[in-house]
Amino acid sequence: MTAYTSEDFQIDQFWLAAFSAQAEPRPTTVVDTSGQRYFRDRFGSSAEYNYFYNESLIAYYHHQLRLAKRAECLVKRQLVYLKNLHSGTLIVEPASVMPRSQGRGVMVTRRPVSATQRQQLCVTLAEQLQEIQTTQAQEQAALAHQIDEMRRLLAQLYAQGIDPGDFVPLAAREPST
Repeated sequence: MTAYTSEDFQIDQFWLAAFSAQAEPRPTTVVDTSGQRYFRDRFGSSAEYNYFYNESLIAYYHHQLRLAKRAECLVKRQLVYLKNLHSGTLIVEPASVMPRSQGRGVMVTRRPVSATQRQQLCVTLAEQLQEIQTTQAQEQAALAHQIDEMRRLLAQLYAQGIDPGDFVPLAAREPST
């Protein structure tokens, strides 16, 4: 593995900003992996709709957890980097973002970072890490709850003699507009 640089730090900052800005809303209807939505009228029964809706929620919470875990890893990596910075070491600030086809993805300017600024950044990152970990715990609890809901639904379906494997897959359905 190569050494973590100030450019890596800034790229992680861009990713974390995107992560914070793109909070996806919890689905209110069935959503497939490509983002197509399917309302209740696309299903033959409420049991069929509920099955696919639970699948959508499980996929949503799993995706949110993966994003939160990635953000947690980035913030931890940034904290290690900042704690190992020595005074006078330069850090990057974004000047602009270039398309990768034109070379490096981030154009940067550099400036010295004082010990006070470094400490403030560490405090900010530690707070951000705490928020991410709190969100992660909430998402894990919601995922566990949704998995329990799916187990209950499957038990009900099988008790009624319904096999979810017989449901028409989402890919074969017309999405709602």
